[in-house]
Amino acid sequence: MTTTDKATVNDPKKEILEAFSESLLTERHASKATRDCYWHEVACLLDYLEEEGVSYTVADTYQIREFLVWRSKGGSSGEPVSSRTMSKVITALRMFFLFLMNERLRDDDPMELIPHNKESKKLPQTIDYDSVEKILNAIDTSTDIGTRDRAMFDLIYSCGLRVSECANLKLNRFYPEEKRIVVIGKGDKERMVPVGDVACQWLATYMEGARPTILEKRKSPYMFVDREREKLTREEIWHRLKKYCEKAGVYAKVHTLRHSFATHLLQGGADLRSVQELLGHKDIRTTEIYTHVNTDDLMKAFDKAHPDLGPSNEKD
Repeated sequence: MTTTDKATVNDPKKEILEAFSESLLTERHASKATRDCYWHEVACLLDYLEEEGVSYTVADTYQIREFLVWRSKGGSSGEPVSSRTMSKVITALRMFFLFLMNERLRDDDPMELIPHNKESKKLPQTIDYDSVEKILNAIDTSTDIGTRDRAMFDLIYSCGLRVSECANLKLNRFYPEEKRIVVIGKGDKERMVPVGDVACQWLATYMEGARPTILEKRKSPYMFVDREREKLTREEIWHRLKKYCEKAGVYAKVHTLRHSFATHLLQGGADLRSVQELLGHKDIRTTEIYTHVNTDDLMKAFDKAHPDLGPSNEKD
């Protein structure tokens, strides 16, 4: 074994990162995207402390604060980062030092005196029913790919799916007679979601004709497939929607369809708990943001329709 091989095997920094990532998976059921994000931020901290000649087992609050200031200014890139990114950095470090304490690698938590980075919550972007229809009608369903895309985006809107949930949807998790699908959400949690009549019809059309043609003689367990791949990737789904949005003259992203699904349900009288279940939100406070969207729309309508009577217009 060469010196390089030994260094790779006995890399304590890599070992602690892998152990931390494993704990996120087994104890917190964190998604791969979350684990990758936290891995990156903690690795950044470890590199910084190494340059300072300080071990993560003894780094104090002051040194963590110095790192956060450095990170907020862009770190080695020198490009300042957003408050949203800093919130993720702070959360990653909190998880890391809790992990170290649980593993008895530290007796204290230097993050205790670090305040939470409170970012202002942005209201989710939504579009109205007519705009959703414009996007769906912009899809040329005379082709197999167009039929697939119509079924796919109709389903995303009809069920409020995340793009990853759509990409990973298995063929055998669609129950046409019950008009239900079972999706794997965040934390690998399953949930059953009802499918609207129109989306069911498009899925039937796609599965009976377009899907077998696209696959030719190959088989795939996934619902939405490509001629060259086993399943459509999230990037491909984003790209497909962007194409139809440009054609329809509507600005939207895949997540916009999910946001619009939730908002339209609440506008139609659905209760918050039901929408929470349909979206797969763990915390109802996440779902409550859609009530703010409705309030915002209401105020816009009020401002547009109601005359603003200033002092000069007041009557005795």
